[in-house]
Amino acid sequence: MRRSVSILAQEMNPLIFYGKPTLKARTGRWRSASLLLVNQGLIALAFSGVEANLVLFSKLVLKQTNVEAASTFSIWMGTTYFFSLIGAFLSDSYLGRYLTCIIFQFVFIIGLVMLSLSAHFLFFPETNGVPSLGSGVSDPALPTLGADQYLKKNRSPYLKVVSAMVSNDLLSLVNTRPLKFWKETLAILCSFAQRDEWTMLCDTLASKLMGAGNTEAATLCYICAGNIDKTVEI
Repeated sequence: MRRSVSILAQEMNPLIFYGKPTLKARTGRWRSASLLLVNQGLIALAFSGVEANLVLFSKLVLKQTNVEAASTFSIWMGTTYFFSLIGAFLSDSYLGRYLTCIIFQFVFIIGLVMLSLSAHFLFFPETNGVPSLGSGVSDPALPTLGADQYLKKNRSPYLKVVSAMVSNDLLSLVNTRPLKFWKETLAILCSFAQRDEWTMLCDTLASKLMGAGNTEAATLCYICAGNIDKTVEI
């Protein structure tokens, strides 16, 4: 009984903290938004400071020439943007956006500490790439994480359609979109559904239409799905 209650609680509130469902009245909203805004502001300030002083650091600390310092700056900026591509791949395919932000922001902080130490003691003279790694990888994950939260919470029908298309979750769109918009839903499926999920999505839409008594629309959806047996039964 206790296990079933725990599972039900997780389904109703998937955000779990130390094995217990969080209280929605005390979490999220502007508290978490303020944390994200302050965090991103400090990261942008630190990155801009490194960016503005990298040429001077290369010349005065690393004793590079003007040409070498400019080359170092160009390579550092290019590496940062290249790491953004890696960050997008990691967040979408393996780690998820939240873990990507957390892990690589710590990497960015460690890189800043190492860079500061190298400026004073020259313990780590080749640490320019560590802040670049931390900032570049987390940059594409944080805005999309915020966008995902906004799209999930927003009740606008248009934004729900956009969210389903962006997250490739067309099944939830079929299950939640009002049946009076079945033509628009079918058009979205025609445009964005993958080949391997096309039949299942059309069958699901047709079943919902049959349950609502709209046999003509259900017949059309079954034909689109290639479900000849269901079409003949109707």
